[in-house]
Amino acid sequence: MKKVIYVFTCLIIVACGSDDDGSGGTTNNNIPPSPPSLISPNNNSTIVTQEVDELLYFEWTQASDPDNDVVNYQITFDTNANFTTSHSEMAQGISFYHYLEPNHTYFWKVRALDSNNNWSNYSQTWSFYIQDALTPLPPQLIFPLHETECSNDNITFEWEASTDVSNSSIEYKLYISQSSNFDSNVDIYETTNTFYNVGLPQSTALYWKVEAINAIDNSSFSETRSLYTQGDGTNNTIPQIEYYYPEDEATLSDQSPLLQWQGSDNETTAGDLSYKVYFSEVGQDLVLIEETANISSYEVTGLNTGTTYQWSIWVTDTDGATNVGEVFTFTVN
Repeated sequence: MKKVIYVFTCLIIVACGSDDDGSGGTTNNNIPPSPPSLISPNNNSTIVTQEVDELLYFEWTQASDPDNDVVNYQITFDTNANFTTSHSEMAQGISFYHYLEPNHTYFWKVRALDSNNNWSNYSQTWSFYIQDALTPLPPQLIFPLHETECSNDNITFEWEASTDVSNSSIEYKLYISQSSNFDSNVDIYETTNTFYNVGLPQSTALYWKVEAINAIDNSSFSETRSLYTQGDGTNNTIPQIEYYYPEDEATLSDQSPLLQWQGSDNETTAGDLSYKVYFSEVGQDLVLIEETANISSYEVTGLNTGTTYQWSIWVTDTDGATNVGEVFTFTVN
């Protein structure tokens, strides 16, 4: 009798896939939808809420799907541009109502998900600010710049004017502290101006911010900046800086003006002084555009008409003492 041996072969099929990383992807040969484009709120806009717990309206374009799959959307919000503390909501259509706390800047983006679980790439990231109608806008700090080291211990702090929807009068409080949390050693200075001169202790790290307060005592705070005051130099005075052109708040027709200044120092010859040139549009942070020695002018080019610019010169002597110059502005027409 013959023995018949049956051999059973098992074929194991392993399906390979990848985790969703937010960059879009294909599963089961199904093509993911295209990324949507944002429509509303406009990028860098300010939304004024008129009611308590008012819902905001968001809108984006329809994503196209090559396989004609049903498409839903994920909308993601964060107060951080890197989306490290984000939260997301799902929407079935191309618009969505959602509540966000006012008096914050938010970043948002949208991506599409088809019925085969394929994600599109994200849309662009846009931002907007929500202003409570009863709260003034946060003051924008001008001077001194963040993390400035100041040789002179008598400083004029400057910021842009704040407004609210009712155009009520705004008062300001300047807070200066040795604590970044402002929980101890806080000096508070009140003013109706957008500047305040303060004598500061030497060799001290300090933090400062500004609060804007309207007529009904609603308020908002600026960002917090830091600075450091140097100690007494040994037989060394702080170099001086004088701006020549353009004058503060001047109106120019030249789109390539030549910034001009002159530095002086009791212990250092003029030729040995070094300068840093900071420049930007008003409303933006000043940016270092030139660092040089023995030059008392700098040409800025490609400026736009109808735009106001700001500039500041820092002068340093051979002993390392630095004078942070005032911030001047001019408008190109």
